[in-house]
Amino acid sequence: MKLVCASRWGAQTGLRIRNLETGEDRWLSFPIDPDSQMGGYYNDLVPRVAFLPGDREVLTAIDGKLVRIALADGKRTPVPFTAPVDLAVRPNTRVEVPDETGLVRVRVIQAPRLSPDGERIAFAALGKLYLQDRAGGVPRAIAGVEGMAFQPSWSPDGRSLVYVTWSSDGGVLWSIPASGGKPRRLLRASAFYSEPTISPDGRSVAVLRANALERLQSASDLAPNRPTDIVMVPLAGGEPRIVSSKSAIKAPSFDASGKWLRYATGASV
Repeated sequence: MKLVCASRWGAQTGLRIRNLETGEDRWLSFPIDPDSQMGGYYNDLVPRVAFLPGDREVLTAIDGKLVRIALADGKRTPVPFTAPVDLAVRPNTRVEVPDETGLVRVRVIQAPRLSPDGERIAFAALGKLYLQDRAGGVPRAIAGVEGMAFQPSWSPDGRSLVYVTWSSDGGVLWSIPASGGKPRRLLRASAFYSEPTISPDGRSVAVLRANALERLQSASDLAPNRPTDIVMVPLAGGEPRIVSSKSAIKAPSFDASGKWLRYATGASV
C-alpha cells in the first residue's frame, strides 16, 4: 500500500510517496504548484491527487494542466483534453491603484508625547524623531538623531528628550536637546530598552530592559514569559540600578512626588 501527499521544502511544494508497509518515503515529484496554506484552503491545500487503475501512476493538476505521474520514476506525462465552454465574460472588476510618488506621507505616528508647557508634541515616525507645534504646522525632524529612534520622553523643563534606538544587535538609551544637537549615550551596555520616562525632578530615567534575543524571537512584544527589568539611570550619567524584575512589564510612570514608580504587569498595576 502506498500513500501520496504534499510536503514543503523551503518555499516550494512537492509530492512525496510513502510505502505504508516498509516505511520508505521519498520525493515523487518536485516542485508542483504552490500550496494554498497561506490563503483559503477550503478545497484542500493542493490540487487533488488520484491513483489511476493499476496503481502505477497518479493523476493531478500542475500548471493548469492534467498530468500523469509515474510512481516508479516520477516522470510526468501531460493528459491532453478539450472541453466545449460557453461562458459569459463579465466586465473586469479590478481597480488600478497608482503608486504614490514624491514625498512619503506618514499615516501612523508612534508614541506622541506632549511637552510640559503643552505647546509641542514629540513623536516617532519611520524610525525618526519629530517635533510639531500643538497648534499645527509642519513637523520638524530633530537634528542629530541617528539610527532607528523610538519612544521619545520629555524632561520636566522641556529642554531635552530621552529616547531609544533599536537594531538587530539590541538597543541604546539616549538623551538629546529638544532643539537638536549631539545625542548623549546614557548606558554603555546594549540591551532591548523601551518606554523611557524621566522623573519629575529631572535627575533620573526609568527604562525597561530586556534581553535583545528574547525580544526579537517573541511572537508578541508583551509576551508574558519574557523577563523584564525596570532600570533607573542617572540623567547626568552614572551606573544604573535595577528597581524591579518581573515578566511582561509595561507602561512605567512616576507619581507626582517622584518617589513612587507605577508599572503594569499582566492584569495588575
